[in-house]
Amino acid sequence: MAKFIYNIRHYLIKTLQRLLGEHEVTFLSTPHFQNRKIKVAIRKVAVSIEGAAAMFHLATHDSLLVKDEEIYNGCIGVCEIGALTTDFPVIKRMAIDNHFSHGEQIGIATYLDAVIRDVEDAYGYASTLIFNASMSLGEAHLP
Repeated sequence: MAKFIYNIRHYLIKTLQRLLGEHEVTFLSTPHFQNRKIKVAIRKVAVSIEGAAAMFHLATHDSLLVKDEEIYNGCIGVCEIGALTTDFPVIKRMAIDNHFSHGEQIGIATYLDAVIRDVEDAYGYASTLIFNASMSLGEAHLP
């Protein structure tokens, strides 16, 4: 079990390191922006559950006072992969921007049984143990 958790943490840290930094993005088929290149700077990455709700938690204290000005007043893109849907809310000043937010009718539920079987075959653990272990990972931040 410890090796499984180590592998998840290792993969998560590598993914966060790839996301952080400056990236050049080219619009391929967006009207009025086709072939336009912009630079996007990603200064902070957080991995948590319940996408948009996690942003509110990261930005405010329990008393609803501002905890993180950059998140609270910023424009944040979220990718929330669920069981049946994948949503991409854009949060601007702690409000979901419906114009730029969208979702897809695809999630991980169709693959969940195969993932559970693969994990049980590779590590010999029942699925309930694996999901309890992965839930304990919580948020992950890079310094």
